[in-house]
Amino acid sequence: MSKVFKVLIANWILATTLLAPVDALAQAKDAPTKASPSRGPSDKAVAAAKARGLVWVGKNTRVYYKGGELYGKGEGEFMPEAEARKEGNREQKPADGKN
Repeated sequence: MSKVFKVLIANWILATTLLAPVDALAQAKDAPTKASPSRGPSDKAVAAAKARGLVWVGKNTRVYYKGGELYGKGEGEFMPEAEARKEGNREQKPADGKN
């Protein structure tokens, strides 16, 4: 009886593997991981950039941040402020209107 049971299980595993959609397997393989690039740089990289006086330029916003809540968040890159301005980016003004 146990031989029959083992054969049935082996056949079931083989059948489910062969019948699985190829696209589903490919999507599972290419699925983004928790450490996706859109998450932003590590805390260590943010601290190092801050220490060097770099600004954070948002990828699609053309706005740069010298600090604050959005510094190092989302997609973007660190660069010197002069370079950020040269590329046409503008500084994010504080919410209270003070500089």
